[in-house]
Amino acid sequence: MKSFALFSIVSLSLLSSSVSQELNDISLAQKHPRSSLEQIITPREAWQPFPTWADRDGLGQIPENIREIAIAEATKLLQTDWPPLPASVFLQYARDGNRSNYEALSFGRRHKLAALVLAELFEGQGRFMDQIVDGVWAVCEESFWGVPAHNDGRGLPDVDRPIVDLFAAETGAMMAWIYYLLAPQLDEINPLVTQRMLRETDARILTPYLEHNDWGWLGFSWRQRSGYQRPVNNWNPWINSNIITCALILEQDPQRRLDIL
Repeated sequence: MKSFALFSIVSLSLLSSSVSQELNDISLAQKHPRSSLEQIITPREAWQPFPTWADRDGLGQIPENIREIAIAEATKLLQTDWPPLPASVFLQYARDGNRSNYEALSFGRRHKLAALVLAELFEGQGRFMDQIVDGVWAVCEESFWGVPAHNDGRGLPDVDRPIVDLFAAETGAMMAWIYYLLAPQLDEINPLVTQRMLRETDARILTPYLEHNDWGWLGFSWRQRSGYQRPVNNWNPWINSNIITCALILEQDPQRRLDIL
């Protein structure tokens, strides 16, 4: 849990945004229109906010006790399995309102993966890499990166209609940070791993984000919802901050990267 919290703090601390709730006034978009972003956004290849696996000196600046705790926690996980995510457990929310059972399995995968990544960064010996690949691959094979309660009442997830919710966006950001921190090491095992990460994050997060303006958390259609004025809620900055992470790290087309931002 501690490692997942640390990983989440890192992935969500890139940018802060203030979102006005008056008449869809998205203040950052007004202050920095698309035409100005090219001058203020660092190119993808030059953006290096944190030390990667190869920067042993940079990672060595993290206090030794923190590194030791992370490595010890992940070492305990090396012999554990990746829990399956059964359809019947996903369906429990539609059947009886239970969301906790599925969330425990899904979040457990992410907690474990974050712990392994941190430990591999700190130790730098490759000992955790196979388990990291297993975790990345398992997450890439999930039908939905979100949770049943956010599945628009459809029972099971429809892979042809991706929904970006809080946890799907957070998973995308986690994939982006793993790619940033460990891509060369993953490629040494098999380059199809990072290719899959790019493909899944685009298909589940970035492309749907560009194609939709009807999700309530976006704030573009709140006046029509339920017959009363409903401003955007806290989903907006949380999801957008994670999508910004995905775009900054993973989007390889400079113009599309700016479109997303």
